[in-house]
This record gives sequence, structure tokens and C-alpha cells, in this order.
Amino acid sequence: MLAGPILRRLEPGRLALWLVGSVPLKFTLLLAPAGESPRSVTLDATNCRIIPIGRHAFLHLIDVALSEPLPQDTVIAYDLVATLANGVEANIAQWAPHLLHEDATQPTLVLRSRADDILFGSCRKPHHPARDGWREPTSCWPGTSGRPTHDRPCSCYVATRFMLMTWPAPCWRPSTH
Repeated sequence: MLAGPILRRLEPGRLALWLVGSVPLKFTLLLAPAGESPRSVTLDATNCRIIPIGRHAFLHLIDVALSEPLPQDTVIAYDLVATLANGVEANIAQWAPHLLHEDATQPTLVLRSRADDILFGSCRKPHHPARDGWREPTSCWPGTSGRPTHDRPCSCYVATRFMLMTWPAPCWRPSTH
């Protein structure tokens, strides 16, 4: 995995994630709202669009319409289980353990019923001594400081003026296949 997953949209009946892999991947999305039975969604061409970016990067645009609405103001554990080319399955804890807080085995999210706490920042210049612009804000989130889950920001917005990429080819042309 090269980047992500990034939560792009969350509604009671819809969840959208983006991620970039070095190859096209097949995923199963697992959702486990607290106090409810876990749900499993096999991702296919109807809910996971794969766009090649050059030869070694594949953007996975996951957009799932949920048959049963997600609960609001409740912790929802989620996972993306990738089926690799050799048939082996790997979850987020295996392919991106650095994304998990402390002893967590899965990332979590909360669908807030009110937009009353919005975190806004810039990844370009942190206003504290940390090298990573997200290091300080995430230190305030549950799982790292003991704050209750309802204290999480309901949305996070990151502003930036440009994106830097290292590209081996002298010019970029969109793929035709």
C-alpha cells in the first residue's frame, strides 16, 4: 500500500474511502459498529473503481452504498482486507500498522450527528515542534490520551497549496487502457 486509506465521505447509508496501492487489489470491507453484529461487503467494480496512475500506482476509489444505515455517535471499527495475488489475505493491521492507535487492532470512526467540532489544519507547516503536521492533533484523540470517543473532531480538513510527487518518467500521459 502506498497511501491511505483516507476517509472521504461518511453518511448513515454511504461510506467512501480512497487508497493507493502498487497493484490493483481486491478488498473486503468490514464494519463493526459497537453493540451490533459485524458487516462484510465484498468490493467489486460497482463499489471500487481502480484508476492506474502510471505503471506502479493504482488509485482505489471505494464508494459503498450500505443496505443498513450506520449508527450515529457510536464507535465503528472498520477494516479493509486485501486479497493479494498469491491468495493471502491481509488487513490494515498487517499492511499499515502505523495507522492504528496504541494497542488497537482496527481503525475506528464515528459518524457524528452534529457538525460541532471541526479540526482544520495544514500539513505544510506544523505550528508546533513535531515534524509531522498530524502528529499533534491526533495526540488529542481517543486511544492516545484517554479522552472519550465523543470528543473526536467530527471532520478534519487539511489545506495545502500544492502536492509534491516523485515521478520517474520525463512526462506523464494518461493510460489508454
